[in-house]
Amino acid sequence: MIKRLRKEQLWWPVSRWIVIFNGFLWVGLCWALVPFAIHHYHETSRIIDTYISMIGKLPSDQNNKRLVELMIDTQHAWRDEVLELVIFIPVWFIMAMFALKHFAIVLVHWRGHADRVLLLKLIDAQQIRVANDTHPP
Repeated sequence: MIKRLRKEQLWWPVSRWIVIFNGFLWVGLCWALVPFAIHHYHETSRIIDTYISMIGKLPSDQNNKRLVELMIDTQHAWRDEVLELVIFIPVWFIMAMFALKHFAIVLVHWRGHADRVLLLKLIDAQQIRVANDTHPP
């Protein structure tokens, strides 16, 4: 167990940079998803606006039929948009929490885990004391 603690303490400077890198990866993923969602929303809105403008140019007998079709398509499109937002927002918050967790770990344990450092120092002091007691001057 002591060897494992020493190994963890020895590798912490490298591990901390890996954790920071992972945090930045999560932040990058969050930032990459936001423009994608916004672009998809704008595309759907643009298509609906195009349909509405096309209906105004049709004769009135075809206009009513197209208007009903457009309302049905719009209803499906908005339902899909709401479903995508319901799925997207929790996933985005989970990814943001992972990034926050990685940064918090690094901030709290920048110089190593305090309990681990103190335990290793106590063990070293105990070993020195035991060595001095067994080999008197």
